[in-house]
Amino acid sequence: MKFKLIVLSLTLMTFSTCKDKSEHVDLTPNVKEQTKSNITVLRDGFEVYYGELMKGDTLTALDALGGWLAKQDNVKDAWYRDYGHIQVEFTNGLKSGFNIIPVGADGTHLTRGSGGTGGLKLFKASGVSTNDIKNKKVLFLMPYPIEFGYNQERISELISLITGNHKDMEVTILSAPDVRLEDLKTLGDYGLIILDTHGQRDGFSIAHLKDKFDLTTPWFPDELVKEVFDVNQISSELISKGLIEIQVNIYQEGDKTRFEYSIVVTDRYIRQLDVDLSDAVVFGNHCYSGYTYDGPTKNNMPEAWKSRGAACYYGYAYQSGASAQVDNDFSKIMEQALLKRLVDGDSTGEAHLGENFLLQYFDVHSPSLVSPRSTRSVQMSATDPMDDFIPISDRLYFLQLFDPTYSYHRCKDTIVDSRDNQVYKVVCIGNQMWMAENLRYEGTITHYADSASWVSVYDDGAYHEFPAWCYFLNESSRNASEGKLYNWHAITKGNACPNGWRLPSEADWEKLITELGGRSVAGGKMKSTSGWLSPNAGATNSSGFNAIPSGSRSTTSHWGLDKAGATYWSSSPYDPLPEHSVWVESLWYEDAEMVRFKGEKVEGHACRCVKDK
Repeated sequence: MKFKLIVLSLTLMTFSTCKDKSEHVDLTPNVKEQTKSNITVLRDGFEVYYGELMKGDTLTALDALGGWLAKQDNVKDAWYRDYGHIQVEFTNGLKSGFNIIPVGADGTHLTRGSGGTGGLKLFKASGVSTNDIKNKKVLFLMPYPIEFGYNQERISELISLITGNHKDMEVTILSAPDVRLEDLKTLGDYGLIILDTHGQRDGFSIAHLKDKFDLTTPWFPDELVKEVFDVNQISSELISKGLIEIQVNIYQEGDKTRFEYSIVVTDRYIRQLDVDLSDAVVFGNHCYSGYTYDGPTKNNMPEAWKSRGAACYYGYAYQSGASAQVDNDFSKIMEQALLKRLVDGDSTGEAHLGENFLLQYFDVHSPSLVSPRSTRSVQMSATDPMDDFIPISDRLYFLQLFDPTYSYHRCKDTIVDSRDNQVYKVVCIGNQMWMAENLRYEGTITHYADSASWVSVYDDGAYHEFPAWCYFLNESSRNASEGKLYNWHAITKGNACPNGWRLPSEADWEKLITELGGRSVAGGKMKSTSGWLSPNAGATNSSGFNAIPSGSRSTTSHWGLDKAGATYWSSSPYDPLPEHSVWVESLWYEDAEMVRFKGEKVEGHACRCVKDK
């Protein structure tokens, strides 16, 4: 299992897109100079904001900042997204924004975007999944691990939630300073992607630029521009086309106020990514992640992920499809609850429901908002309810936005054969589910105990397709622990495997063997650690398959391998004698290898069934 957490305090790099709903066009070639000019404006804007904040409150400071932006010759438009976020479009075509982030005394960010706090609601749910997430690789993208309160203990809890019922799952933590734009090109490798970051209506942050600044920090815009284009290797084209944007995060802890530049990936960048997410669930655990108010053809993150084929998506949204800031504590609670539901096998369509099956939500307690006014209007979009100010009583919901049926299939401890009420232990190995005990089914299959009856099926080479079973050494006391021995026809014609289960093919066996590291070691990982003759070489039973030495019976009724071997049928014919022979898999006390050999269909071997896909 991959696990990496580097505890550096970083903020996300964000570029905010503007109210312009038209298609983004390429800009002039001087993108680096344009970027330098823009970040200088943002720095000067912080000075205006800070000056007013020291005299009043956040809303007063925002109003002053909006008025100042409206007077700048190189600013085309600016507008609120909520009371902690202002977006800016420059006359050179580039877009950016100010993101106000309240910070606790310990440095933890209180929200995952612009300002706001509120009451939290826990949830609990259960459901039935009909679509399995087969890709067992999980990615956490955490550019702000420390600021969001993801310490070692918290990370360990998240990993335990995932691997508790899925030991085969692989968890990757990408955290500061190792989060890079290039990492997004690998998203198709994962089955679950969780974006623990800051966000905006049509983007999310991935990294920071240099250190945090205040008004006493020397100003070197050339160094910031170099870090954008050279250190982070962001191309001019990505910025000119609006795929990547630069934003200012303003951190407020009482009267302590600092700012930092960050890089934001927009929905346009996601839409052009060459990744297939058809077997993946994406959770935008950040502000504005559920925004869909503009509709499927407009700029928003859910539709961007959907364009990459994401099977299922989670985000935060109002019932109208608008979205806003998200409380950090609420986000972590939702993350933990969703992981538990996904891994436990509940339907993700119900994972967002409460104990009373009502939607879970975050109560937004925002004060009245003040619209900036100046000689040049700072625009408020007529089509965006966020710009009309969300009512205080509105609720920001945690919602599943696409197919509601995806989850990880939890491996059950046991199954019950409805035909005879036999209970079997089962085990998941890779993405297969196997019986962890030998089959004991009898049904209408004939019991051939004496040698003459058993040999009559073979009849000196004249094969009869009579389904038959027996106990090893005809000792019925062995049934509970070792199960029965069957001829091949008992499994196939006698339908010995339970409903929904089948006799494994050689492809099924090979998949199991490969999952366990190959034939030379698979046997040891499958053999029980007791019941075998010494030395029971390599036996660890680490797979949970629990292979026991159940013996075999030959075509001439001779018993073999007592305490020395286990043999299992496959459904795959043995060429060049497919009419009478099939492949049989075997384990031996002498070594850890799993050996395949030709078996006659009228021999007696144990059966392990595998679950249908």
